[in-house]
This record gives sequence, C-alpha cells and structure tokens, in this order.
Amino acid sequence: MNPTQMQAAVDLCRQLSVSPHGERGPLKAAACERLGVSLQTLHRMLDRAGYKTGRHARSDKGSTAAGLDDLKVVSGLVASTMRKNGRRGLSLDAAVQILRADGKLGCDLSPAQLSRLLWTQGMHPTQMAQQKAAMPQRTLHPNHIWQGDASICRLYYLSNGRLGYMTDAEFNRNKPKAFERIAKDRLVRYVWEDHYTGSFRLRYYLGSETADNLADSFIHAVSRERGGMMHGVPANVMLDPGAANTAGQTRNLFERLNTPMLVNEVMSPRSKGGVESAQAIIERGFEARIVARGISSLDELNDLAQRWCEWFCATAVHTRYGKARTDLWLTIRPEQLRLAPAMDVLRDLVSTHPEPREVSGLLAISYRGREFDVSRVPWVFPGCKVMVCVNPYRAPAVEVESVNPDRPAETARTVVEPIERNEAGFRVDAPVLGQGYKVQADTVVDRNRKEVDRVIYGAETLADVDAAKKRRARPMAHVNTFADVEATQLPTYMPRHGEEFKPERRGVQIMPLSVAEACRRLREILGDAYGPQVYQWVQTRFGEAGVPEEQIAGLAAQFARPDVDAPAQGERPALRVVAGGGE
Repeated sequence: MNPTQMQAAVDLCRQLSVSPHGERGPLKAAACERLGVSLQTLHRMLDRAGYKTGRHARSDKGSTAAGLDDLKVVSGLVASTMRKNGRRGLSLDAAVQILRADGKLGCDLSPAQLSRLLWTQGMHPTQMAQQKAAMPQRTLHPNHIWQGDASICRLYYLSNGRLGYMTDAEFNRNKPKAFERIAKDRLVRYVWEDHYTGSFRLRYYLGSETADNLADSFIHAVSRERGGMMHGVPANVMLDPGAANTAGQTRNLFERLNTPMLVNEVMSPRSKGGVESAQAIIERGFEARIVARGISSLDELNDLAQRWCEWFCATAVHTRYGKARTDLWLTIRPEQLRLAPAMDVLRDLVSTHPEPREVSGLLAISYRGREFDVSRVPWVFPGCKVMVCVNPYRAPAVEVESVNPDRPAETARTVVEPIERNEAGFRVDAPVLGQGYKVQADTVVDRNRKEVDRVIYGAETLADVDAAKKRRARPMAHVNTFADVEATQLPTYMPRHGEEFKPERRGVQIMPLSVAEACRRLREILGDAYGPQVYQWVQTRFGEAGVPEEQIAGLAAQFARPDVDAPAQGERPALRVVAGGGE
C-alpha cells in the first residue's frame, strides 16, 4: 500500500473498532468506493493495518470440500493443454466446467476457490510449468569437458554475396515457405565451449547440421591457431543426442582421440547451459555487429569470427570468477593440455577404424605401407590377429590392441613405432651377423609348446625332454591309445543267412602272333643262326592263322640245331611243331 492507502486503512480500523455490528458494512462499502478497491482487497489492507475482527476461527478452518483427487484431475486437464512456450490451453474455468459436466469432479467449489487450493497444494498450472530444480555442477580444470552445440543462425547468404538477416516478421517459424527459400543458404553456427573457463570457439557452415560439419568444427577448435586461444584435445566432450552428434564417424573421431563423449538427456538444454549461454553471447555480441557489414566469402566470415572470439575471451570479464576467460584458461597445467596432431591426421581419424593384421614369424605387422615390431605387445605370437589403428598423438606410430587368451574380455593397447631400415634394407636394430645373437622372448605359444612337450614325454624338465627326443623315446607312451577299443564290449550279433555265390568260369584266350612278329622274336633269340629259310618255313607252316606265342621258344630251339635245313621250294617243312598240332 502507498502511504495514502495505509492512512485510510488505519482510520477505517479505528472507526470499525468503535462501531456497532450493524454499521460496519456501510463503512466498508464507502471505503471501497472511496479507494477504488474491492471488498476482498480492502480486507487485505485492513489486515495489514492491524485490524482484528474479534471473531473466533471456524472449527473447520484449513479443511476443504475438494479432495486431492479432484485437485489432481483439474490440474492434469489444464496442464495437458499447455504449450511448450508456457502459454495455457484451457482456462481453469473451462476445465472445471468440463469436468463437472462429465461427472469427474466431486466438489462444488468455484474455480477461484479451486485455484487457491491448487496453489496451496503446489498443483497450480503456473507451478507445474516451472522447470525441475537443477543441481549445479563443476569441472576440475581447463579442457576437462568441452560442450558442443550447433544452432541455425539468423544470418544467411544472399545471392549478391552479402549476408542477410532473418527478422521475426519475415521469417517466422510458422511460415515454412520462407525457410525453404533460404534453406541452401542458411548458416549453421557451431560453438565449442570450455565448461571450466567459459572460453569458446566459433565456426560457421552452409546448409544444415551434419556429422562432417561437427567433426570439422571440432578439428578447428582443438587446433592451435593462436597462442592465447583455447586449444588442445579435451578430456571429455558433451553433446546433445542429435543424429549428427551421435553418428558413427563422430563417435569414431572421439574414440580415436581417447575422448569419451557424454550425451545429455533429450529435451534437457540446461545440461549444456554453458554453451547455450555462449550461443546467446555470440548472437548478440558478434552477429549483431556484422548485419550491415559486407562479407564476400564464408572463409572471411570465419576469420572474422575467430578474431572476435579471441578479443571477447581476452577482454570480457566472466561474472562467475571475475576475470577474463583467456586468463583463467592459461592456468592449464602441462599434464592437462593434450596438444592436437596436424589437421590432416585429425581428418584422417574421422574415417579410420581399427583394422585386423596378422603377426608374422618375425613378430611384425604391416600397416599402410610400413612395418611395425610387435614383439613387446602382450599376448602376441606368430599367426595371431591384432587390431591396428593410427595413434593421433604420436604419428606415424600406431596403436596395437591385443587380447588376453586366458581372459578374452581383457585387452591391452600398446603404442608401436615403425621399423627403421638402412639403405640395404636391414633393420637398424637387428644384431650384426657374427658379432652378436639375439633371441626373441618366448610368446604364449612358445611357453605352451614347452609345457606340452613335457606332457608328451612325461618329463619333469626341458632337459629331460631333449634327452627323450635324442633317444627316440615313444611319445605319449604313458597313454594307452587303444583304451577306447579295449574298454568297449561289443555285442554278440546273430548270423545272417544268404546265398552261396558261384563265380562264372571264363576261358582266357591268348591271341596268336603274326608271322612278322614271330620272326622278329626268333631273330632276337637266334641271332646269326637266323636265315631266310626261317621266315619261309614259318610262313608256309602257319600262314594267316598266326603263330601261338607259347611255340616261339620251341621253334627257336629247333632252328638253332645245325642239322636242320630249310625245306625246298614246294616242300612241307620237315620240322615238327612243338606242343602238338603238326608233323
């Protein structure tokens, strides 16, 4: 109350205290007309002025005819029709009227009374629209957590090369056609903010939010372009659960950099309040400056944004800790600053996935045209598979992941340098032939091989194994290799009946030799004793019938006798045919 109202309320209190019961009503009505307030407001003014009616409180004070179920259904109907921007749908009066007509309301209180009860119980639609209470969070040091966010700018490119500015009247979100006209020329603003210091990096892209734009903006943010600006690979990054932010190539980039990605809950922008505040600062402090400035290219815009970020972070005082953002970021310690590799290496990490490689007999692998010695990698042996990928912080070194054979869930990651060779192609770390000798350490397979050899020969030591091999001891002599055969008791089978098989007898007929073939064989046997009379005799005797092969030896014996002459012309030969069949 203002002083005039307070004085009027005090005077009325004095009059009411001495007035009889029937005259208090007209006094209050006159005061309401004089002050221009309602009776309810006048009662509140009198209460503040210290007026006491002297009446006793009702015995049912604090109780109500409306139960909690009635209040819940009224609050629920109104809250369900509220919009996300806080605007109400159904009014409280309309909700009470609907529920009462539908038989869902068990009390006959007025909407005003229900509104007071809802407020008292914490169920009023205005209360329900409030955000849930948040818990403040802190980070430990610069580059502990970076928050990333993308936003569609009110800036866009015009066809003449200048920047345009989307006004609320011309480019309303309820007019999609206006957005479609500049869809390809829209500018997307990517901001990376260091949560500890509030320092931020800014970059613009044409089009829409994509995984490629996100990765490229992060690569520019971690690169050291100027000495005072925040840079380096953060220990963690926080993003919202958008499709581009959680894409495979985005996750792959952060995984290769050993930077865990934290994804905040859906519809929870307060989780990234730091970067959201940076977006608002950029829109007011930077974009408002360049509306009337001619920008000829996107590179020029990004260069100007980089210079403004550096200026703002170095000069603007942060309200949380009372000094410039860059001053606090420069307190980062060496162990907290992971310097980023070259940009080409970072871009390569976006599409680089671990690749399997087989370990050679020299305990080496090949990757991207270079060789790497993996003899110091745990659990490797010739022929095993390891996963290899680029190490962004120590390129051209690679990161080799090996698996514990005893516990497959346990893995080890080892950084391996490439093998260096001299002009002759030899490894520079290899021992010189004749001057030294170096043996590779036993691998898992080597150790297992020795243990198996002791089992094979039943030996206690490796020396006993060597001795057993030299005397050619029987391997696994302590094992009965027919134990399964001897332990099996075969059943007695019933004999099966069948028919006796009678093979068919077939005579074998040997084809006779021709006269020419028979004489050739006789010539080989007789040698000088063979003469023309032999052919004549054989031709006369056997003719086209041929000479039986079994008579060749007998004919040779008869022609070898000196007293045998060749038959005269037209005479039958005097020789007898051996094995029967002639004279």
